[in-house]
Amino acid sequence: EGMFEAGIVAGASITQINLKGPFAYLSKMEYGSSINPSLGIFYDLKFVRTKGWRLANELLFTSFDVKGDGFFEDFPDYSASSSFSYSYLKTYHALHVGLLAQGKFYAAAGLTAGVVIDEDVEVKLMYETGTTSYRNFQSKKFEFGYLAGLGFRGGSWNAEFRFEQTNGIANSLSVGSTTLRGYFLIRYRILAP
Repeated sequence: EGMFEAGIVAGASITQINLKGPFAYLSKMEYGSSINPSLGIFYDLKFVRTKGWRLANELLFTSFDVKGDGFFEDFPDYSASSSFSYSYLKTYHALHVGLLAQGKFYAAAGLTAGVVIDEDVEVKLMYETGTTSYRNFQSKKFEFGYLAGLGFRGGSWNAEFRFEQTNGIANSLSVGSTTLRGYFLIRYRILAP
């Protein structure tokens, strides 16, 4: 058995965004979740004599499209509608630690980094006076976070449930943000010299 494995990874993600700060039309909104496909490649370095321990590396395309709405009592009262659509190319680096059945079950923990390759953002305020205004939203171009997961390995396949939390989408000192993702991924080994 070789010291490394490479192959393809595919699955789905569910994404939730959180925004905090003094702007109610961002922080007090009710945002939905987004379910999207994810696809990429992996390259794992295996540790010998460890019952399944390895350093797992992935290059993954992932995206989300989240919308939110809210009504706010102010002077004048207004309703707000926001949409946040982002696509990322991300790297995942995790330690897989074998747990049971000669390492077929494993736990994963590690770090993530991503770059935005496409974005479409709209923040719209509609006042009861009949006027509409649009607010500027400054987006991060890079995303960093951590991951934890559980998986099962069998033959050339393995399946993994993964949770990820990142530093979010807002690039502003006055707006805090986090992005939460859950993944279900299938990895298929193509190369194992």
